[in-house]
Amino acid sequence: MVNTSETKNEKLQNNEATVQVMKQPKTFAQQVEIIKEKGFIIDNDTECIGFLKQANYYRLSAYFLPFRKKDGTYFSNINFHRIQRIYEFDSRLRGVLFNYIEKVELYLRTQLAYYLSLIHI
Repeated sequence: MVNTSETKNEKLQNNEATVQVMKQPKTFAQQVEIIKEKGFIIDNDTECIGFLKQANYYRLSAYFLPFRKKDGTYFSNINFHRIQRIYEFDSRLRGVLFNYIEKVELYLRTQLAYYLSLIHI
C-alpha cells in the first residue's frame, strides 16, 4: 500500500498491480473541523474532541449518514450533540440486546449439552 496525501481512497493501476491510496491520519482538531465543514454545529470543540477520543471518528461517521442528502451534502443546523445522543442510545441498546442474546445463547447451549449427554449415556 502507498501512503499519500490524497483525501479519497482510490485504486490505481500500476503494472498489473492494484495499489490502494490511503487517507492521511487526522488529528482530533482536524476531525472537528471536518465535522464542521459537513455543516454540523459544534458548541464546544474541547467536548467534541473528548468524545472523539472515546468514540473514534470513523466509527462515529456512520451516524452522520441519516443527515446526508442525496447530493452528498448534509442538512444544515444539525447539532453534534444530536449525533452524540444517537451514538449513546445505540450503545445502550446494543448492551441491552447483547445481555439478552447471551442469556438465550447460554440457555440453548445448556439444553443442547443436556440433550446430547442423555443420548450418549
